[in-house]
Amino acid sequence: MLVYKVFSLEKSFLLILILRKGVPPIEPPRCKEECEQLCVSLKYLNKNNLQLKMKYAHNIEMRVFCKEDDDEEQIIKIIHSLFPFDFEKERIEFQSEKVVTFEKKKIKIFKVFIKKERHTSKFLKNFFSQFTPDQKDLLKKQLSSRLDERLHFYIRLDKPKLLQGGYWITDAGDCFHFNICIAAYPHKREVAQKIVSKMLHLY
Repeated sequence: MLVYKVFSLEKSFLLILILRKGVPPIEPPRCKEECEQLCVSLKYLNKNNLQLKMKYAHNIEMRVFCKEDDDEEQIIKIIHSLFPFDFEKERIEFQSEKVVTFEKKKIKIFKVFIKKERHTSKFLKNFFSQFTPDQKDLLKKQLSSRLDERLHFYIRLDKPKLLQGGYWITDAGDCFHFNICIAAYPHKREVAQKIVSKMLHLY
């Protein structure tokens, strides 16, 4: 990948993204005026369906327990609303595992795993846009404690409330559990925190 010297971080980021998208090679700018003109041209290309998207997550995993007295059909319906894709067509990794607890109770564990950028981006937009401002504020306050050393961001949503359409953060075990592997470059905690904050603000 070619990297050109430009005159601001924002414009440098724009230029590098354009080059990653496969735009035909261009001559590097020789002065500030040429750089300004180049960035105007790149923004024009962007308006003509060259979408520049920042990658927020390497992968995302969701897990939920379905107990014997749960409405399995409703849980699966909620899973599909969380991941608004055609699972078969998009080859979404959806697993169902039957287990028996120590109390001899039968439960199912449903798991969804996505890693393609078009899937993670669509999920994150759909996911965070459902939270109320108060719930987003809570996530911001708890951001540090929800981000581990591997830069995985964890969220639990109250299962009974979500089955009724409400996105409510919980620490309880009866939940939909989400593990979002943040795509931080460089791989630093402060970078990951800024990415999560940006998602909460953007969506």
